[in-house]
Amino acid sequence: MSAMVSTTTAELDADYCWGLLNSESFGRVALSARAMPVIVPVRYSVGGQRVRFRPAETTAIAGAIANNVVAFEADGFDDGRCASWSVHLVGRVIETEGADFELRPSIIEGRWLRFF
Repeated sequence: MSAMVSTTTAELDADYCWGLLNSESFGRVALSARAMPVIVPVRYSVGGQRVRFRPAETTAIAGAIANNVVAFEADGFDDGRCASWSVHLVGRVIETEGADFELRPSIIEGRWLRFF
């Protein structure tokens, strides 16, 4: 049995969350497809306060994403702080050029988790 690790959390403001999202390129989109929850890994980029991504999944998944509300999550770890961060977005997705999608979030929240 491993020892318990203590953690503390800190809420992050929206500007800081966008900065963290800009530092990564891999996240996850959570959606409902055929009345079932689905989490899809995606590569993404940030432009302004929007997230652009292209799922590598089937057309059925892409069809479930377009013009719907989804959740998006990205995270990372900072060795220097011995802490991880997580940013969550919720918003409507629109289909853009090609097979790309753009998430226009209405909710953004993030937090640091520090481990001791």
